[in-house]
Amino acid sequence: MQSKADLTCLVIEADELLRDFLQEYLTRNGARTTVTQDIEEGAVAARLSSFDLVLVEETPGGESPAILRKLMHACPDSRVVVIASIGSLESSVHAFRNGAYDYLTKPIGSEELRRLLARVRSESSAAAAAPKQSEKAPAVPAGKAAQGKGNGSHGPASGSASGSAAGSASGDEAESIIGSSAVIHEVRQLVRIAARSDATVLISGETGTGKELVSRAIHNQSERHDDPFLSLNCAALPESLFESELFGHEKGAFTGAIQARKGRFERAGSGTILLDEISEVSLGLQSKLLRVLQEREFERIGSTTTERLNARVLATTNRDLAVEIKNERFRSDLYYRLSVFPIHLPPLRERGQDILELAAHFLAQFADRNESAAPRTLSEAAQAKLLAYSWPGNVRQLHNCLERACLLATSERILAQDLAIAGADPVSEDAGTGILENPKSVLEKMEEELLLRAIQECGGNRTEAARRLGITTRTLRNKLHRMGKMGFMKGEDVSGKPVPSSFTPLDSETFARSLTT
Repeated sequence: MQSKADLTCLVIEADELLRDFLQEYLTRNGARTTVTQDIEEGAVAARLSSFDLVLVEETPGGESPAILRKLMHACPDSRVVVIASIGSLESSVHAFRNGAYDYLTKPIGSEELRRLLARVRSESSAAAAAPKQSEKAPAVPAGKAAQGKGNGSHGPASGSASGSAAGSASGDEAESIIGSSAVIHEVRQLVRIAARSDATVLISGETGTGKELVSRAIHNQSERHDDPFLSLNCAALPESLFESELFGHEKGAFTGAIQARKGRFERAGSGTILLDEISEVSLGLQSKLLRVLQEREFERIGSTTTERLNARVLATTNRDLAVEIKNERFRSDLYYRLSVFPIHLPPLRERGQDILELAAHFLAQFADRNESAAPRTLSEAAQAKLLAYSWPGNVRQLHNCLERACLLATSERILAQDLAIAGADPVSEDAGTGILENPKSVLEKMEEELLLRAIQECGGNRTEAARRLGITTRTLRNKLHRMGKMGFMKGEDVSGKPVPSSFTPLDSETFARSLTT
C-alpha cells in the first residue's frame, strides 16, 4: 500500500537496477520521487524544484567532492546522501566535510532506507513545529536547555550537550572518550562521523585501548541508540558454538538443541552487533560472515527460512589484519567488507598527558563508587611514575593499577610506592624531590625525559614525535631548545646533578637534527 506523499526526493544513480529499486521503495513509502542518470541532469532538476532528500551516486576518480559541492549549491536546503560502491574512510570524511547528510554503501537495503526516511521526517516535523512552540513558550537560555537529557537526535550535528566522562547517554557520546591529545581528538571526530552513517566500522588497536568503549559511543550516538547493543567475543567462544550463537538454530538441528533459539544477529534487531576480536574467527566461519554482510541475510542452523539482517555490524581486532591476510589467516574480501570505515586506537604510551587525565577520571569513578567525599590525588612522584611507564596493557592496565593503589594507600594522597607496576623503575617520594632540588619539579623533569625518548623512537623526526606526544611541533621545538641550553646532551642538568638512570642521552646527530628539522 502506497503512503501519502509528504517528502520530495531526487535520485541521481547510473545503475538502472538500483535506480529503479530506489524509486519504487521511496514512492511506496510516501516520497514523491524524481530520478536522473547523471549529475548534470540532477543539477538541472534540483534548480527547477526543491527536494527534501537527494541521493547521489559517488563518482570514481576523485571528482565526488567537487560534484557534491556543485549539487549543494544547486539545492542548498536539501539533505544530500552519498551512495558509494566501495566505501572508504577518506571518501566518507570528504563527503561529510563537504556537507553530506549521510553516507551509504552498496548494497542498500530496505531497512537503511526506512531509517533514513524516518530521520528526515522527524527532523522536518521538528523544524515545522519549532516556530509554533516559540510563539507559545518563553525562550530558554541555551545553557539551561543543554542540561536536560532529552530524547532527541544523538547525531553529532546537534551535539551541544557536553557528554559525561563516564559514558552515559548524551548529545555527544564521543566526549566519553577521555583525553586531550591530538590522536584522541581525531578518534572523537571519527566516532561522530561513523555515528551518522550505517557503514560497517572496523576498530583496531592493542588490547586494553578502549575498542568496546568506542563501539558503544558509535551506537549510543547513532539513530539506533534506542535499539539493542550486543557484543560477541569471538576469541572466547568455541568454534563449535560460534555459528549457533551468531545465527541461531532450530529445535533438533544438532544434539542438545532441545528448543529453537535466536542468534545474536536476530536478537540485535535494528540495533548494533559488535564482533569483538574478529581476527580469531576461523577461515570457514569467515566465509559465512562475508555472505551475511554482503547479502544482509542468513538462516538459522537447521532452517530453510531466510532471515533479514537489520542490525549494524561493528568489529574490533587487536591484530594487524594486513599481516593476517598475508599469512592466509584472514580473508581479504572480508577485511574489505568490514573496513568500510576503519578507526585505529593509539596505545596509551603514545598519548602523553592523557595518562594523567585518565588517572584523574578513574580516581573520581572510584570515589563515586565508594561514596567518598572526594577522589584521591596523586603525588608528583606518583604522576612521574605513571608518565614514565610504557603501559603494555594500555588503559585497562592503568585502571587496574589505580584501583589497587586506592586500596593500598594509607592517606588521601597516592604515593609512588602505592603504584604496583611490574617492571617500572622504582621512584620514591624522597628520590623524586632530590633529583629536582634546583629548580624544577619532578613532572617537568620527567616531561623532558619523555620528549627525548619520543625523539629517539621516531629517529629524530620532530613532527612524528610531536604527533605521538599530542603537542604541536612549535611547542616541541621550544622545549628542545630550552633543554639544549641546559646541557642535557651531557647527561646532566644545570645544577650538575645526574639525570634519572632510565634516561638514555640522544646522540649529537639526532639531537641536532631535532632542533633544525
